[in-house]
This record gives sequence, structure tokens and C-alpha cells, in this order.
Amino acid sequence: MNQAVRLPLSNDKGIQGGLIGQILLAKQKIAIFDLPRIAECQLEYGLRFGEAALKLGLLTSQDIQTALSEQFDFPVLAEAGRIHRQVVCAYDPYSPQAEAVRSARTQLLLHWLDGNRKLVAIVPADDDTQHGELFSANLAVTLAQASLQVLVIDANLRQPTQHALFDVAQGQGLADCLAARARVPEVVRAVEGLDNLHLLQGGTIAPNPQELLSKPLFAEILQQASAHYDAVIVVSAALSQPSDMHLVATRARGAILVATRNHTRLKPLLGAKAKLQSSGVHLIGVVLND
Repeated sequence: MNQAVRLPLSNDKGIQGGLIGQILLAKQKIAIFDLPRIAECQLEYGLRFGEAALKLGLLTSQDIQTALSEQFDFPVLAEAGRIHRQVVCAYDPYSPQAEAVRSARTQLLLHWLDGNRKLVAIVPADDDTQHGELFSANLAVTLAQASLQVLVIDANLRQPTQHALFDVAQGQGLADCLAARARVPEVVRAVEGLDNLHLLQGGTIAPNPQELLSKPLFAEILQQASAHYDAVIVVSAALSQPSDMHLVATRARGAILVATRNHTRLKPLLGAKAKLQSSGVHLIGVVLND
């Protein structure tokens, strides 16, 4: 286990130094009369507090993970959360899938997000945009877990999905702002249960996404978002909608392509890379999904 806090038996002054234990007591995951049993198990087997409680069957791994997230201000959702299960970084940040996304986050922090460059366009390489949409959501969660203020902008105005992934009620969003039917501060929503994470959803499905994304107002919205957030994840339409994709990526100035192993064709991927780079877009990297 990852926790390093031991909870000794209470004395006449109460529990000493057992923050994990106090959190679990407050959440009623354990009872005060469980503490002697846990302490005895710790001493007998040389275990940490959480390991001993697990061995005794008093806690689950999820219980301890949730307590750790609270102790270290690291938002992790409970099992019963309504956010899509495939946003795995929100539920199981130590899984292999989440570790892969965290690795991408590290590269992004090292090579792009420097305090001045805050915009990142996520471009799915395939018509099935699911992998790109899920990567966008998971990347945003890991950035928020790193204590960055994060805004996800769903700029796939043809098929917006981020509101469903984050369990945000469908409503007005980017399309409505670009059509001058709403203002950004009025429609940005906090993602419940995940501190530091906000969403500007796609909004009303419009018949003219290219025209909306072509407006100077789109660039203004991105500029304003950069002034208020540490990282802005802009979810693009796929390569099969080259005009939409190009408008989003050129406004963001930096892009990550999301490809699928044994599915994404190399020729269109290389063509998109060349087109983006010729427009001054920095290709931050390519993510390959299994």
C-alpha cells in the first residue's frame, strides 16, 4: 500500500498523528473499537495501518485510496460516482491505464505547458472519436490532480460528448457562446467531485460548426480561458472533419494526435501532421491507444 501514516492506539490524549485513521473514522469506514485490533495486527505482522485494516477485512482498497486522496488533496471519486467509468483516472489513478495517461501528462508539463502556453488541442485520428474523447477527459483529470486549474472545452460541435463523460447536465456551451446566445462565465460548469476541473461543453448542436469556429470570438474565448486557467484542453473533431480540426488546432497552436493501434492509417496521419505544422501548429505528440 502507499500510505505511510501509522495510527497507534489512542491514549488519554486521544489519537496521535493518525490522519488516515481519523479520516476513516469520520467517514464511518471503521469504528473506534476497531483500533485495538488494527494496532495488534500492525504489531504482529509489521504492517502499516491500512494494510492491517485490509488484512482484517475492515476496509477495501477503495476506502484507503479515498482517504489518501483527501489527506493529500488528490481528488479521487468513490466507486459510486456517476462520471463515466472509462474516465479511469478519476476512479483508479494507480491502474496501468491511468499511469499511461499520467506519463503523457508529465511529457506535456515538461515540453509544452510552461505558464505561457496553456492551450492543448486533442485531435482524434479516426472517425470513431471515442479514444480521443476519453483521452481528453482522462488527461484533464490528471492535470487537475496535479493541482492545476483545468478547463475542458468541447470544440467538437458536431458530436460533443464531454458533458456525458463528466456527468454534467446537457445545456448551453461553446456553440451558444459563439452564436452570441450565451456568455462563457454563465455556462462553464465545475465537474462535481473533482476539484480544479471545469467544463465548457459543446452546447446546442448547430448546423454551421465551421462558421462558428471561424469566428474571431473563438480565438478570444481561448485567450480568455488561458488567462484564467493553468491548462485548457480543447477537444477537436476528428481528422475526417479537416476544416473543423484545422480551425481548432490552429487556434490552440499546440496539438496531440490520438491514434488507434492496428486501425489508424499512417498516410492520413502523416498528412494531418504536415498540414498542421505548415500552419504553425506545434505537434506536441501522438498517443497510440490499444
